[in-house]
Amino acid sequence: MTEDLIKARAYEIWEREGRIEGRELDHWLEAQAELTAAAAAAEVTAKRAADTKAAAPKKTRTASRKPRTAKAKATATENAAPEVAATPAATKPRRRRTQRPPVDAQPTA
Repeated sequence: MTEDLIKARAYEIWEREGRIEGRELDHWLEAQAELTAAAAAAEVTAKRAADTKAAAPKKTRTASRKPRTAKAKATATENAAPEVAATPAATKPRRRRTQRPPVDAQPTA
């Protein structure tokens, strides 16, 4: 907490209270207390967030899946296709779509 922050906050308090002269020390102390409380609250919030993040169980991909039965595993392995390397040569090239003229268009001669 810097002196500039306290000075700016004390000025805001001074304006809010109607710019009463002679209460500089009161405004300064009030601004200092507000900023100290805000900094402490932010620190507590950050610590709680860090503790929560550290304590949270890590989700794994296997934990989210439904376990398979032995029969389902056997069926899945029997029905599985043999592994073929997916290379660009093994895939069928895509056909290019041509733009067709509108139906109501007259053929040009």
